[in-house]
Amino acid sequence: FPASSSFFPVWGVKRVVVTMHDTLALAHPELVFPTRAGRIAWALKEHAAVRLVDRIVTVSEAARRDLAAWFRLPGDRIRVVSEGPEAVFGPRLEGAESDEALRRYKVAPGTRYFLYVGGLSPHKNLPRLIEAFARSGLDREGYHLVLVGDIGDVFHTHVPKLQAEVARHGLEGRVVFTGFVPDDDLVFFYNRAVALVQPSLLEGFGLPPVEAMACGTAVVASTAGSLPEVVGDAGVFFDP
Repeated sequence: FPASSSFFPVWGVKRVVVTMHDTLALAHPELVFPTRAGRIAWALKEHAAVRLVDRIVTVSEAARRDLAAWFRLPGDRIRVVSEGPEAVFGPRLEGAESDEALRRYKVAPGTRYFLYVGGLSPHKNLPRLIEAFARSGLDREGYHLVLVGDIGDVFHTHVPKLQAEVARHGLEGRVVFTGFVPDDDLVFFYNRAVALVQPSLLEGFGLPPVEAMACGTAVVASTAGSLPEVVGDAGVFFDP
């Protein structure tokens, strides 16, 4: 099973392996699920998976340590298999194709912007990112902040709060919510960004920084979870 969310008990199979990406929804369920029912259902799934499978796969050493501590698992129950970027992510020259990709999401070609890619959930720490952008004064120097993320995500999102933060700081027109962006367009967003910013409070892996690095884009990331492990010496870090 590629995720514990898809796990269900099976019998008559010699070996069962499930991927568990992190412990975020167990340690901080209020940041991921808006309802108590959702939190309970997830916890039951996770505990059933741990009890019934032969091997757990996770995506980073940080996530492995968290899972082992949370479920009190011996080390030989968990293996690490890192994530990686799709082949589409790589350096791209500026031109008509990238101009058109940005225009589709109301970002004018030639815009200087910092980029965030991922969910719009509370644990992604985006109100702090918006505040930091406002306090930096970069908007007055012509920079924008582009937030790429599915507004209708299955997990908890707090888009109205983020929009209120934008209004509170007077950043209308400087902060862009693109909604979901497919990989064929996203590669151009990475390539034309000043930097990708990943301000998360916890990450089991952190795929957007890897995608950005594959494109040759600078990464500024928090010190939370696996991000220092994944980004390594290639990024600049901050306390989330």
